[in-house]
Amino acid sequence: MVDAVELSIFGYANGATLWHFRSHDGAAAIVAPSYFDPSADMLRAGDFILVNLIGEKGTGGGLLAVESVRDKSVRVAAVAGPFPPRAVE
Repeated sequence: MVDAVELSIFGYANGATLWHFRSHDGAAAIVAPSYFDPSADMLRAGDFILVNLIGEKGTGGGLLAVESVRDKSVRVAAVAGPFPPRAVE
């Protein structure tokens, strides 16, 4: 589950927000269903999330797109990085 303290606005323009998020959770966990649900009131479809993954062997990163936010449920999909090719509903 997302730690809202680690999710912050990186930039905003033309109705879309670029977020920064860092996590010790693995890439598969981050794109799993319900991971970003606690942040449903902050995220909107069309937003992007720049992710820093922090692991025992170093750091990595990637980019997620927020595909939809409905009924407090957030769906994201990988754009770039070490994430599975498609988020699971």
